[in-house]
Amino acid sequence: MKTNNLNFIDEMFDDIDDPLIVNVQHLGFVESLILTSNKSAHEIDNLLNSIDGMRKSEIDKLVVELKDNQIHRDCREQYKEMIKNGVFNNKK
Repeated sequence: MKTNNLNFIDEMFDDIDDPLIVNVQHLGFVESLILTSNKSAHEIDNLLNSIDGMRKSEIDKLVVELKDNQIHRDCREQYKEMIKNGVFNNKK
């Protein structure tokens, strides 16, 4: 049993600069971004299943992608996004 624990610890710290994420709060934040993204149900399911084994660098890239493709539920955030995208610009 000690070898399994050592393997787990070795796996966790094999790359100090890019560790596996084990912070529950961080995972919860990323999961909430996944659930509010505009990805298909299949992609959401795959991401939720694979998030536990992702490294910090992979999570960081995923967070940027998810924030760019997030569906805002608050109407003020939707309005800000529409202004940012130029929906209300006069097109003549």
